[in-house]
Amino acid sequence: MSFALGLTGDQIALILSMWDKSGLLDDPEWDNVPLHCLLVALVSKTICQLVKLPYEQAQIAIVAGLLHDIKKQTERKRAGEIVATTGMDQSAAFAQAAQEQAAWMQEFGDQFTEEIRVAGLSGHTSLQYFMSEGRSLYEKIFHIADDLCGDKEIGRRRGDVVVPLETRLAQIRVYYDWMVTEHPPWLDGKSWIEAQEEVGRQILDELATIAGVGTGDDLNAMLVSLAKID
Repeated sequence: MSFALGLTGDQIALILSMWDKSGLLDDPEWDNVPLHCLLVALVSKTICQLVKLPYEQAQIAIVAGLLHDIKKQTERKRAGEIVATTGMDQSAAFAQAAQEQAAWMQEFGDQFTEEIRVAGLSGHTSLQYFMSEGRSLYEKIFHIADDLCGDKEIGRRRGDVVVPLETRLAQIRVYYDWMVTEHPPWLDGKSWIEAQEEVGRQILDELATIAGVGTGDDLNAMLVSLAKID
């Protein structure tokens, strides 16, 4: 794996140690999450190669992919507790739970300070961030790689295949209905899922232009094709 991802043995050892401490690996119901994270890292690496991103920056996106859902089980449970005890909106509860898990990661992975920060730039919690100017390519690459790693079919909940953005968004609409019904004031009437689609398409178009592969849809189709193994 270190060879495939371009990481050192020491880096891989630290990442595996963090996964071991996460508690997630002991639950067979969550065995899809490591596979999802590995796929996000591989898709990130592929995009980094297509846009010729320098190695040091590419490494940040790759490690962020490997770590971003390392506490997914705890995060989802914690979000439910926050909603039940405070009545907080689902979006805010998930954001608070994600912050708590990022703090846990930092305790064990202090060599990956920037990588852990970037690992938090997925899903709805980072949309406002990406709607501002001046975001780095490695941040955008990780974000869209996570967006594109979904399920073969709705209800499968594996996240271990590369899919078209519209397919992934359709799956999210089913899994997280609050992303359709909640409309944060700063989005001027848009729902979370509408904002996620807008950001995702903007990133795909930008990366496609840099890579010289046509449109964002063309880049998305290329990534789906490259990832097929059957």
